[in-house]
Amino acid sequence: MHNVADLVENVIQGNAKESVSIARDLLAKGYRINQLVEGLTTALDSLDAKCNMNQFNLLEILLAARAMKEVVDEVVCPEMEKLPAEFGPLQLKGVFVMGTIQGDIHDLGKNIVTTLLRTVGYKVIDLGKDVSPAQFVMTAKAEKADFIGVSSLIFSSAAGIREIKRLLREEKMSDIMVIAGGAAVKQLGKEDLDVDMIAKDAFELIRFLQAHEGNVAE
Repeated sequence: MHNVADLVENVIQGNAKESVSIARDLLAKGYRINQLVEGLTTALDSLDAKCNMNQFNLLEILLAARAMKEVVDEVVCPEMEKLPAEFGPLQLKGVFVMGTIQGDIHDLGKNIVTTLLRTVGYKVIDLGKDVSPAQFVMTAKAEKADFIGVSSLIFSSAAGIREIKRLLREEKMSDIMVIAGGAAVKQLGKEDLDVDMIAKDAFELIRFLQAHEGNVAE
């Protein structure tokens, strides 16, 4: 019988077909989609640890990335359509500007969060990876965003997140919430990065948004 640890291991090993099969099997056995996402997050953290410990192998990373993408595309995204009933309806359609901070080209975790946000009713402008603080702010201004979501898996790039709030204050846009996520920021406090929240995972982010719905400008 498969468990989430099997999913994590197969993703890390780059076994795409087996990873998709295990993910489907877990759902059929009653596992919840958030448990699968937590497993994918664990796999992502493991790969990041390998990179930071000089155990980087490009082929391994590419195979694992493909396995994770196939699980997200073929299993997670379709299942996320059922999530509004689980979390409760979000009446307000806020606007999110999302991206990975400059100096970091990881985006699988960000893509999972982006998919979830769109599923529960948010408009998301995905800037991709290696995004400068100024680009976050300029886009947020142009799109009249309510939130900026910024991801970082590389510790050395996380410091750039602090610049976002400073630029927002310069533009008199301090009401825009900045939410950070990713392996590099989990060991830091929100004061260290000058953000409104550090989300451990996508589902913690949704709960945070629900608690602040009334504060989002119409």
